[in-house]
Amino acid sequence: MYAEIIQPDLNVAFIVSRNGLQTTAEAFNQLEAKLDSLTGRKFYGTYLNGEYRACLLTQDQDEATRLELPSWTIPGGKYLKAKIKNWSRKIPSIKTTFEDMEKFASHDKSRPYIEFYRSFAELILFLPII
Repeated sequence: MYAEIIQPDLNVAFIVSRNGLQTTAEAFNQLEAKLDSLTGRKFYGTYLNGEYRACLLTQDQDEATRLELPSWTIPGGKYLKAKIKNWSRKIPSIKTTFEDMEKFASHDKSRPYIEFYRSFAELILFLPII
């Protein structure tokens, strides 16, 4: 059901959602508006200590500066991985899947929950574990 993986550090540019989980779509819209094209780009969402960040995997060291966005490194390490198919029709299942994942491993609360928007049809969740 869930797979344990080692995730590398991910260098990203990001926009903080102004109202946490309530305005995630707005944060992603602002992030996407900075780009000429979405083709080939990788998008992540992170949640830690009440703060949600819409993130773009940067293509080089200076991309965040060019986009006039702050940069950050999503910390790598050991994670529990789950997939949600057709996630856009199952938004509430994101939270419930993370909650279920926490029953299978010790959650590392020092690192963020990670959502990887692989496509419009598939979302991959990463729960940081000890």
